[in-house]
Amino acid sequence: MSALQAPEAAGERIILSGHTLYGNDIAVAAERAFPDAGLGANTDPEFSKAIRENGYVIDGSKATKVLGLKYTAKDKTLDDTVREVYPKLRAQAVAA
Repeated sequence: MSALQAPEAAGERIILSGHTLYGNDIAVAAERAFPDAGLGANTDPEFSKAIRENGYVIDGSKATKVLGLKYTAKDKTLDDTVREVYPKLRAQAVAA
């Protein structure tokens, strides 16, 4: 709704993305929440550096500037999501 109400958003393309996210970020968060799961996250700082240097970055900062959005921190978002979703996925896998 903010994009419809903010005159400065007229004619703009606004990406709603607060953080760059890589698959390994999800694996690291999952292992943080469930260390015994053996999910294979790569915690090597050099690996993280390499994927960030070579990855594709989408800039969603216009949403914060034009619409005033405030994003939840990436680690909190990942932790909350993993704690909600992983047990359900695991239960489905066991039931299958």
